[in-house]
Amino acid sequence: MATKRQLIWIDPDTGIRYDKETGRVLPEKKGSSYEVIMERKEGVKRIKPLRYQARHRKNTFLKYWRIVRYWAKRKYEISTEDIEVLLYLYDEELFTMKQFKEFEGLLTWDKTRFKHFRDKEWIVVWREHKGYKQRAKLYTLSVGAKRMCNEIYKKLTQEEPIPTTHQNNPIFKGDNYQDKMYRKLIRMMNAKRETKSGVEPE
Repeated sequence: MATKRQLIWIDPDTGIRYDKETGRVLPEKKGSSYEVIMERKEGVKRIKPLRYQARHRKNTFLKYWRIVRYWAKRKYEISTEDIEVLLYLYDEELFTMKQFKEFEGLLTWDKTRFKHFRDKEWIVVWREHKGYKQRAKLYTLSVGAKRMCNEIYKKLTQEEPIPTTHQNNPIFKGDNYQDKMYRKLIRMMNAKRETKSGVEPE
């Protein structure tokens, strides 16, 4: 019959050994990160440490959506809802007023939204209306609006880093608490990008 000797746990970060049952710190001794020692007639049995096997995830670019969205809002002086409309229309290429209204129906009511987009020159006319119910007026995003959407996607997929100079990023001009927190996360995000891609820091 096996006689229980001792259950030992070694903290993988500090290397300190603890008695599993009492929590008492034990004298230093070499061993694995997690081990169970039991005295048996055939000798001492050791259980190998548990190891976590990380799994590769194909799509993780939305992890930084909040950071990228905050940067875009500050840089382009645009609201979250306006960003969502532009990203939706970015994939449409050409669209009608009806298509614009369909997506707008998901947002808070604003009767001046389309005029606002036209005044900002984010939406331009691609083809004028002609005849009754023959050819509807078609719109498209302006070159500037398309560039904005493209930059947002490149930041999300980490093809490009978010600028960290006050000349190129208004977040690095402000002294409020929120800007300070976002500056910290932007630097962390850029550092992880550099580690993954092996590029030199900017």
